[in-house]
Amino acid sequence: MSARSEAGLLAPWASPSDCSPGWEVTVGSRLLADAIAAQAGGDARHADGGRWRVVIPGTDLAVTALDVSDGTLRCTLAAAPDAVLAVRLPRWNGPDDLPAHGTLTNRRRFFQTRMGNRYLTSAPVFTAAGAAPSCNHSSTPCNVPGHEAVNPAIEPARGLAS
Repeated sequence: MSARSEAGLLAPWASPSDCSPGWEVTVGSRLLADAIAAQAGGDARHADGGRWRVVIPGTDLAVTALDVSDGTLRCTLAAAPDAVLAVRLPRWNGPDDLPAHGTLTNRRRFFQTRMGNRYLTSAPVFTAAGAAPSCNHSSTPCNVPGHEAVNPAIEPARGLAS
């Protein structure tokens, strides 16, 4: 467990204009937001409640996982190693021996309701350095290479996220 205090939140994000994936970092310090934006190639902006928001484009982030508890991963970005960020994970599939270096991926999934509505959702997945990517689902199609089996009813929705 790290003695450093939590600096902010990290969450999967998608561009409203073209659904391209990325990450959203929310922190309380403008200096930290500017530093993360400069190092990670993002854009820092003022958010509600005196917080600062950084949007980082791309699906993958280099991180160091510090600990996991109650579905929340505490990690540091390679771009800001002194700032501890919290990210909610649907399931921990990383190593038990922490801290661990690896990649946090904004994994996008498509699903269809019984009424026929199609949705795109994002879920963060941690892959330890040197490990093969793994699925973070049971039967839902995913974007892991080699897992191209797709539900035909969902296939038309894939064009939304390309």
